[in-house]
Amino acid sequence: MCISFNSCKTGDEDVKLFPVKAGGLWGYVDSKGKYVINPQFSNAYCFSEGLARVQSSDGKFGFISEDGRYIINPIYKDANNFTEGMACVVLENGRPQFIDTKGNINFSIANVDLCYGFSEGLAGIAIHNNRGFIDKLGNLVIRLSDTIHCHESFSDGLVPVASRDRNHDELIWGFMNSNGNIAIDFQFREVLSFRDGIAFVATKPENGFELVSKEWGCIDKKGNFVIAPQFERDFLEEHHFNNGVSVARQGGKYGYINTQGNYVVNPQYNNAKPFMKNHLAAVQNSDEKWGFINEEGLYHIDSKFDDVATGFFGDIAFVKSGDKWGIINEKGEYVVVPQFDDVNLQSIEENDPIRSDYTDNVAIAEMILENSSSTSFRGYSMRSTINQVSEKNQGVDFSSLGTHSLGRSQFQLDENHNIVKMLYDVYTTYGFSDAVSGEKPVFETVSKYDIVTKSYHNVNEFVRMEQVIYPSAPLSSVSMQFVLSSHARGIGKTLAEEIRNQAIEKMHMIELTNLRISNSELKGMYILTSDEFLAYIRYAQTDVDDYKVPRLSQPRITIVVVNRNYKGTFSQLARELENEFMGKPNALYNESRGF
Repeated sequence: MCISFNSCKTGDEDVKLFPVKAGGLWGYVDSKGKYVINPQFSNAYCFSEGLARVQSSDGKFGFISEDGRYIINPIYKDANNFTEGMACVVLENGRPQFIDTKGNINFSIANVDLCYGFSEGLAGIAIHNNRGFIDKLGNLVIRLSDTIHCHESFSDGLVPVASRDRNHDELIWGFMNSNGNIAIDFQFREVLSFRDGIAFVATKPENGFELVSKEWGCIDKKGNFVIAPQFERDFLEEHHFNNGVSVARQGGKYGYINTQGNYVVNPQYNNAKPFMKNHLAAVQNSDEKWGFINEEGLYHIDSKFDDVATGFFGDIAFVKSGDKWGIINEKGEYVVVPQFDDVNLQSIEENDPIRSDYTDNVAIAEMILENSSSTSFRGYSMRSTINQVSEKNQGVDFSSLGTHSLGRSQFQLDENHNIVKMLYDVYTTYGFSDAVSGEKPVFETVSKYDIVTKSYHNVNEFVRMEQVIYPSAPLSSVSMQFVLSSHARGIGKTLAEEIRNQAIEKMHMIELTNLRISNSELKGMYILTSDEFLAYIRYAQTDVDDYKVPRLSQPRITIVVVNRNYKGTFSQLARELENEFMGKPNALYNESRGF
């Protein structure tokens, strides 16, 4: 979770409009429950800096003003809330960009995986396994190595950071300032962010690094304990002091402590939320019903609700009865009887990270066709053997040997992290025209006593059959399968086209144009041939709204390059691949053909 410190924090009096869901769509109501913006969005979030992030029916994000008009049209694949005058957005198949409240692009960020919102002038980013922070000009001002872990946002001038303890293989946490210097040394088992000069931290247990929930206390910005470790952590909430009071847990029950660590309300509740500006806090009783107490621990509103959304905003609170949400006033009276399907108030303090959607088709195609020519694919020719393949690929898994295939090996991409992050599950499979393995008997020499000669003799006894690899088996095919990290509709097709184009140029291949198929945005194939090779390039993408089921909508790419060692003609193979694509018997995994 990335805390957004702006004018719309939980409990502020200036929250005017609240996102609610009814009939499957989201809109906004005022404090009297009256619709100011009618339900029309697939999703809606709280207003921040005068604008609210909403998701249109086609899954795209934009920003509206308090009268419901689009100030920034819904054109983005993803977006987070405005903080400190900027929001991070990403277009389909695009890099993250930071825009201002008019939709103007301030800057783009290249070669990053994730971008977070701004807090105290800095925004967190993730580059492969490394974290860092950029300033409001897009400059990387703090770079962290992959040995340092970090939270995503600054608070009170500090951000939690961690270094791995190699003896215990655990993280030890401290705090870093905005200059990138460690302000509080690595010494804690876990930490929460600072607020108002105090942060909750967990100490390291003396008997090791195992997870212990009863070691939480509070430190000041010098790292000194102001409240000794004694509390249990609620791992679902990030607790802070609000108006000098914080939720705390002991013995599995929740109460409230002051900044000296003394209980002002004894632990007695199943769950509890922070005190708000009207000095009321939502608590859950042992019967799992929610009510509101004052700072003396006395019930101000009886526990009768099934759920509470955060607490009071001004003089109203959203409460749930059955499966519907309504609005009550400070007397516990319904301002609006329960009628909403959902309410999204937690988003006031949440700002989702934005993932890059950019796919560099040219770079990926160049990687795939590296060391390729009219006589070789990725450095392999029809004269390559299993021995050469195994020497070049130390990570090949020999445990899954088939009759004619070497099994699947993780493709080596460590040299280019920018390409790594664009792909998932990259595997290469090698096929051979002759059998690549067989079995041979294994004998063991034993000494046996001969009763005739009355002496011992060494004899060979059969022990087992052992698998052996035939190093001279000639290579007949190389296939690659991978998934693109982008969900952009049609991106699989554009990548397949780029691979096709580069294969034509580098390997001097010709595309077959007499195929009985018609490629679409979501599914298609290309077959190319030359004197030496046949190349089969296939892409497929499920027609699913990516914001609902992200993994299903990621394009899958298959590339198979076959040489003349293949036992059959290229024209016959092309027809079989065409039939397979059209749903007829599958040629790709026919081991008798060598791939």
